[in-house]
Amino acid sequence: MVFSYFFEVQNTVTRYSMAKEDLIGNTNEPNQEFDLIEVVIIRRGKEASGDDIFQYLESVFQSDIERMREYVDIPAGSEIEKEVVRMTGMGQTIYEKGREEGLIPLFKLVKDGIIKFADAVAYSSMSEEEFDQKMKKAGY
Repeated sequence: MVFSYFFEVQNTVTRYSMAKEDLIGNTNEPNQEFDLIEVVIIRRGKEASGDDIFQYLESVFQSDIERMREYVDIPAGSEIEKEVVRMTGMGQTIYEKGREEGLIPLFKLVKDGIIKFADAVAYSSMSEEEFDQKMKKAGY
């Protein structure tokens, strides 16, 4: 099934970087001339693993400042603490909106009979009633 890949990569961290390869001729460029791009992709799972990065991210996404303090110095009552509270609230709003929009393709697959309703409900981690309500609200 298409979704199985997403479960396989949960709780992983992958680094992608550029490397130089001379195809014709030979150049002696120092690394700093071409090694300018590096991307790290962090893929959380439904449950945080025991690794610190996932524990920290879990505390960020749950707006749990006390747990965040285990990893980052956030003085009580500081401007940083106020900003963390503001940003986590905004993050939750963005998450909810993204989740709603991300469900639309799933609703379409159910409507078109490509995926069974029960499978879509299981994938969404919602109750049948909640999934049905959101599907109807989205016009499917």
